[in-house]
Amino acid sequence: MKFKVDIYSAFLHVCLVVLAVLVFYLAKENQKLKGNASIPQVSFKKGDMAKKLLIRTFAGTDSTIDFSQPGKKTILFVFSTNCPHCKEVSPYIEKLYEKFKDNFQFVGVAVEETQEIQKFVAEKKLHLPVFRSAPKDLRASIPVSFVPITILLDKGYVEEYWAGNFADDGYDKIQLLLKKN
Repeated sequence: MKFKVDIYSAFLHVCLVVLAVLVFYLAKENQKLKGNASIPQVSFKKGDMAKKLLIRTFAGTDSTIDFSQPGKKTILFVFSTNCPHCKEVSPYIEKLYEKFKDNFQFVGVAVEETQEIQKFVAEKKLHLPVFRSAPKDLRASIPVSFVPITILLDKGYVEEYWAGNFADDGYDKIQLLLKKN
């Protein structure tokens, strides 16, 4: 009987060691994937010009934003209300807005229905101006193929952009760039 207990005990120990090695291996692989995550490809490049953007206010009024007007540079934040990365990035955008709103024009744009956008804005406590745009109008202004994307425009020209979830590290880089401008 003692022999059977020892075999069972040895089997359990081997299983625990195999499980520990597997967990360690998967954690390392996960780190590699995070470190090598590819940046989404965009359909525009630095130097491209954003055309006028047809937008709708929450009050239902149609208007256009002309990014080529002289004056402040524009931070354009394109997002979706059901995008997890957009939800993670929006507090950083709000922090940038609060810090740099006197030096830059901030514009948030989403393509969902107005009620969904209003709900998102309220939940995320966004104070930057946010508008609705039809997908075809947004693509006609600047060819955005995914969200979130944050674009720095100077007189309508793409000066810089940040694709996807930029989190703390990206926020610090953006903040440094905006301080230089």
